[in-house]
Amino acid sequence: MSRERIALAVLMGLFVLATVLL
Repeated sequence: MSRERIALAVLMGLFVLATVLL
């Protein structure tokens, strides 16, 4: 896996987590 894909997955995960918490 490329670093771009991992970074994108982490970013999306944090975004979803923030949306659920807020």
